[in-house]
Amino acid sequence: MELHVISSPCQTLSGLIEQWTRLAPYADAFHLRYKEKSEGEILEMARLLLQETPIEAKSLIINRHAAVAEELGAGGLHLTEHQVIPECCNGCNEKCGWDVPFTLSAARLKQIRKAWII
Repeated sequence: MELHVISSPCQTLSGLIEQWTRLAPYADAFHLRYKEKSEGEILEMARLLLQETPIEAKSLIINRHAAVAEELGAGGLHLTEHQVIPECCNGCNEKCGWDVPFTLSAARLKQIRKAWII
């Protein structure tokens, strides 16, 4: 079992730095999830989080932005239900998966492709 910490849209960068620093010894992965932010904004936030916290890139999961995950050497990529796994994730050790609602069809999808059911 793994413990994942997921950012909330109401958290500020300074709040994430403070909270994730405290949680780093206990969590396996940290999801940077801000649907309203651009790829550039996510890249900048992720860089600062990696500089200002004890979190290693391999513990960082980037939501939606494959280029950011690849550039930073992040530990994973969390996609929307409609995105496909980009070439950069095929055959690599990164965790790449989808966020799908929990339904019977989602459970079948989880069997077919890597999916996180929430």
